[in-house]
Amino acid sequence: MDNGQKIYDLIHPKLLSGEVVTLDFSGVRIFASPFMNVAVGQLLRDIDAETLQRLLIIDQDKITQVGLSILRTVI
Repeated sequence: MDNGQKIYDLIHPKLLSGEVVTLDFSGVRIFASPFMNVAVGQLLRDIDAETLQRLLIIDQDKITQVGLSILRTVI
């Protein structure tokens, strides 16, 4: 959860200002729901899902299917 908070703290202000942010999960093999909930899920308090999906770019070739599934569930 601490690492998720670090990601959130980095990307939240950028997304609020309308900046596109790309998250790169290259080399990450294990994903946990608590990480995604903190890193991405809490963004939905200030940013609607449609805007988040437009501004937050995830390279689907650089994330496992499990990670992508968890991310989709969170959003």
